[in-house]
Amino acid sequence: MKFNPAVLKFDLALMKFDLAVMKLDLAVMKSNLTVMKFDLAVMKSNLTVMKFDLAVMKFNMALMKYNPFVIRFDLAVTRFTLEWCVKSCVIDLAFGGDEIR
Repeated sequence: MKFNPAVLKFDLALMKFDLAVMKLDLAVMKSNLTVMKFDLAVMKSNLTVMKFDLAVMKFNMALMKYNPFVIRFDLAVTRFTLEWCVKSCVIDLAFGGDEIR
């Protein structure tokens, strides 16, 4: 069997072209992998931010849940403080104090 040198040269050129295309495909795949790694890092970062936002929302919901208690406590403290001030002033005046605290 005789081989035609022109056909062999053409086949060799095609194989070199195929190799170049495969190298280009490999480079594109590596680039895509790098992009996917970056996308994954961004998604992890976004997940962390979403977890933080969820924690803040849960904290705010807890504050809203206990807000009436806090308001009642603040009112009780304010009432106690006012009553103490009035009693202190009355006692001071009763014992001849000339200045009101």
